[in-house]
Amino acid sequence: MLTIGGRSVEARPPRDEDMQVAAACGSVAEAHAALVERCAGAGLEAAGMAAVGEALDAADPLLAPAIALTCAACGFDWRLLVDPAALLWHAVDAGARSLAADVADLARAFGWSEVEVVALPASRRRLYLELAG
Repeated sequence: MLTIGGRSVEARPPRDEDMQVAAACGSVAEAHAALVERCAGAGLEAAGMAAVGEALDAADPLLAPAIALTCAACGFDWRLLVDPAALLWHAVDAGARSLAADVADLARAFGWSEVEVVALPASRRRLYLELAG
């Protein structure tokens, strides 16, 4: 239970369906607003939404994973939000692009098909790429 502007607000942690609604939003701000509305009700001002967001983050730190950072030069502290889905997608995309580049290089060098190149274990692919120069 939170008191915001003299008003008692009961907030609950988000459920799966709340997260699905937030994921469908067009921006982080819209997702935040949707989560606050679903978990604490409508009609909160910006300050109230921020207070609910902070309470939800404190209740479940994995809702908005962040890394605490400090500037070595000036000592300023801040938190960098981490988006696990974006990190995962970046890794998948990078892997797919790397594999496509390997296929192109080995097809040019040895005349192999995509199926033949992809069927090779990664260690063998690297060896053939080294041999192809």
